[in-house]
Amino acid sequence: MNRRIKLMLSVMSAGWWLGCALEPAEGQTGITITAFESSGQLTFSATPGTKCGIEWASSLTSEWSRTWDQLSSFTTTAATTTVKVPMFYRVVSLQAFLTLPFEGLSDMGPITQAYSETASCPWGCIHNGIDFSPSVNLKPFVSAASGTVTSILLFQDGANWVVDVGLLHNTEKLSGYSFEPMSSSMLDGSNQLANIVVTGSQTVAQGEIIGYLCAPSNGAHVHYQFMTNGVAANPKPFFSNAAVTSILYLVNLQWPGADMSY
Repeated sequence: MNRRIKLMLSVMSAGWWLGCALEPAEGQTGITITAFESSGQLTFSATPGTKCGIEWASSLTSEWSRTWDQLSSFTTTAATTTVKVPMFYRVVSLQAFLTLPFEGLSDMGPITQAYSETASCPWGCIHNGIDFSPSVNLKPFVSAASGTVTSILLFQDGANWVVDVGLLHNTEKLSGYSFEPMSSSMLDGSNQLANIVVTGSQTVAQGEIIGYLCAPSNGAHVHYQFMTNGVAANPKPFFSNAAVTSILYLVNLQWPGADMSY
């Protein structure tokens, strides 16, 4: 389904570990450490325009159990950036912060339509989101990032009933979930609404269940749309590496060799 979600408008930090170890933070993209000197000079590469932050480990326990506090944020202006940081600091990319919007990969069917701003794509049309089609009924869909539920709306799109859920991540970015049973039965629409487990204005943690997709027909799917400043945006740069790999796997089941965005 290609339409703009009737919702409101999302950045959570994600990134690369600096400190004294030069290894990437799990599941993150966008920053490559090229040098870290004992004097504290850190050099990293990132695409100009990447929003980054410097974080400090306020708890000096080992590796990922550290607690990180953000000290500053900035946007890169060159391909290579050098900053001076003390020990137990890290630079983070504030761009990739979304995880998969569903639980479990094994019972997901092929993605027939991913994101496209042109009809010159494998599915042959402009499409402002990604259609996730489970192979089971009542598949749980979850928050790709923490946020606040802005709206829950049951309506009829043509002949079919749809439930839209908006999840605001911050003042700029929002995830929209269109639960589409692909049924003209009002009973199926009402049943889908009853299987949305969040409520308006509720704060939702990343990975928390938003609702279960009712699948009375084979075409049932959730249309996931990512918006920035109120406009549909290519979600790929905002997904973690692990999420991109999983989504590409589902796209390639239907379209071998295809990308998830065009």
